[in-house]
Amino acid sequence: LCLGLKWGANRYAGPEADLDCSVFCTNVRDTIPADKYLNFVFYNNLNTPCSGVVHAGDNKTGGSAKDDESIFIDLEKISPDIHNIHFVVTIHNAQQNRQNFGQIESSVVNIYDTETDNLLCKFDLGTDFSTETALLVATLSRKGGNDWGFRAVGQGYTKGLDHFVKQFGL
Repeated sequence: LCLGLKWGANRYAGPEADLDCSVFCTNVRDTIPADKYLNFVFYNNLNTPCSGVVHAGDNKTGGSAKDDESIFIDLEKISPDIHNIHFVVTIHNAQQNRQNFGQIESSVVNIYDTETDNLLCKFDLGTDFSTETALLVATLSRKGGNDWGFRAVGQGYTKGLDHFVKQFGL
């Protein structure tokens, strides 16, 4: 799977927007396991120890022809103690810069199957989340063994990445 994030310029005067995609891999209690930060993939930690989740790198300005940031998930490599994989998108320093998704041109999140190129879900952040600064996009949950269920969440927040860090127990 791939979480693809794309965005353009800030529609209003002010600093350029820096959107970030992150993944939190949690256990059956929905908290990060004991090795903590290793199962939180974001711009400062680009992969899990099992290499099942890999961040392609931080883009601070957006505007690329394809996805500006991508996180790739290989479910066959995910450690058996991981039961949930949460996909998150945030605006870096949103409160400080007084930014929200509605101010950012062409801000879109796509989750797709990389083998078939089938789109699993798409969120237009500027339209669907015009006042929010963070989004829990979707969750994959282990259904037993190597079977996973996908749930599009689409829950917006007026918070930052630290909200999810606290929520998942870091």
